[in-house]
Formats: sequence, C-alpha cells, structure tokens
Amino acid sequence: MLFVALGSIGTTAYFFWHANQSIRAVQLINITETMLQTADTSRFDMQQVNIVRNSPSDSLVVLFPFDNSKVQPYMYDEFNFALISDYRSQVYPVNQPYSEMIRSITGKPNLNMSRLKEGVYYVHVTGCNYTGFFKIALKNSLQLTQ
Repeated sequence: MLFVALGSIGTTAYFFWHANQSIRAVQLINITETMLQTADTSRFDMQQVNIVRNSPSDSLVVLFPFDNSKVQPYMYDEFNFALISDYRSQVYPVNQPYSEMIRSITGKPNLNMSRLKEGVYYVHVTGCNYTGFFKIALKNSLQLTQ
C-alpha cells in the first residue's frame, strides 16, 4: 500500500513539474516606422535592434507597423547575408514557420523568431516605400543547462 501511495505521489509530482516546464511565454516586439525609415540599403551602416528573450523555448514574434499585404520582411542568418553581400544569387531566408498564420491573425507583416538560436540576423524589408536592411541581435536571458 505504501508503494502505491508513493508511486501515485511521485507520478503526480512528475506530471505537475513537466506541465510547468512546457509553458511557453509569448513575446511581441514592435518595430517602429522610424526604424524602417532608417533601414539602409548598404551593408555598412545598419541599425541594430537588440532583443533579449526570456528563454530559448519562448515564442518570439517581431511585428511591423503596417496593415499592408505588399510589405514583406525577409530574414537571413550571417552565412546567407554574407552571400548577399558578395552578390550571390543562391541565398536562403531563415525558415519562419507559422508566419503566414500570424499575419492572418494580426494583419501585420511579421518575423517568427521562435526557437531560433542566439545570434545576429539580417532583415530585409521590401515594399511600400521601404527597402533596406537592419540587424536583429537575439540573446537569451536564461541559459539552460544540460
């Protein structure tokens, strides 16, 4: 009987602990129109946005200030941005799952940066009188130990 009680308590504690570990926060970052007006078409004078994420498992969405379907942001990692800088034609933007779904909910262009690694990402915005690049430096405030 004692083993059954201890097993039940242990199983319950495990499920409560596991459920609390799987809760993900959602962070929304708004890019201002002023930031987009200063986006530079050259690679030498880019503005940088610093984003500190609470945890690597958090959902992180960067929203742009337009309700316009013609504006499209593209995000590149450092490797692909180097290819762009060398005028290469085969470059690949960072995959952004659910970005179109987020756009249908918010009505705004966005970057889904959920679960991306820490690092520097380069954003290219096209359309509606805005074009150019800016950088996003992504860091985690909590370091997970393994």
